[in-house]
Parts: sequence; C-alpha cells; structure tokens
Amino acid sequence: MKTEPTLKNLIEDVNQLGSLKNHRLAVLGLQLYAEHFVNEIVMTQMSEHAKKEVRTHLTFPQKLRILQEMKILDDHKKQILQSLNKVRDNLVHELTISPEEILKKLKHTKLEFKYSYAIIQNDKPKTKTLDLKPHYKKIPNKFTQLTISSILIIGILYNALQRTTKNPTM
Repeated sequence: MKTEPTLKNLIEDVNQLGSLKNHRLAVLGLQLYAEHFVNEIVMTQMSEHAKKEVRTHLTFPQKLRILQEMKILDDHKKQILQSLNKVRDNLVHELTISPEEILKKLKHTKLEFKYSYAIIQNDKPKTKTLDLKPHYKKIPNKFTQLTISSILIIGILYNALQRTTKNPTM
C-alpha cells in the first residue's frame, strides 16, 4: 500500500541528514516533497482529463506560477522554491558538484522571509509571525538557510493542500 508523504515524514527525513555532507540527498529529498505538494495542489484545480497532461508537461516553475496565481505562494517564496529547484538541477546534471559550488550558487539568494503560523491560546486562534532575517544572521551557511526555508514553505504547501482537499490528516 502506497503511503502519502506528510510533514512528519519530511521532518524525520531531514533530521537524519544533519549536515552539508549529505547535500545531494537533502536537496533531492526537499525537492521531492516540494514537488509532491505542488503537484497535489495544482491537481485539485484540474479536471480528471487534464491531470495527466498537467503533471507530465508543466515544469516545476510553471506549477509554481499557478500557486502564485492561487495566492498560495508570494513571489519571494516562489523564488526560494525555484532556487531549490535550480540546486536540484545542478546536482542531477553535474555528478561532481561540490558543496562549495552549491554555496557559491546560493551566495546572493535572499532566503529569509516572515513566516506566519496559527496557535491556539486560551481556546482562541492567534496568528504569530517569525521573521527569519535575524535568525539567518546567526546561520551564515546558505545551504542551511535554504533547507530551513524550504521546510517552512513545504509546510505552507501542506497546509494549503489540507485546506483545498478538506483532509485534516498529517
């Protein structure tokens, strides 16, 4: 029986990676999760006849533009996922790319953003916002920043999918 990827699976997978030594595995894993949730959200908006065509013929950046039009991703979060996709492309097409080369490609990429999330406080929902910029000043490694930002954005995608499909399971 095929099990669906969840945020819990993602956290467990990333927790096992731990360092830049596993950069290829980390990027490929994050990209697979991001692409899964992007595909699932896009598919909720398609007829059954269009789903196969969309899944096989639209590129990842094209699907991200659809999510931007749906107001699920803003331009900056879309660019972060595109950065993840570009690093993934480099890893897939350049067998010998080093962690240093990945870091060089990420050098000027702005990976921080304000992450809003809901909590229940005194039986009432409350929105909190975490600005990643001051935290990223303490984490100079761009690969680590990309990993954290990607996980948070995948969480945003996961929540959007749950709202879209009305499926509350994690």
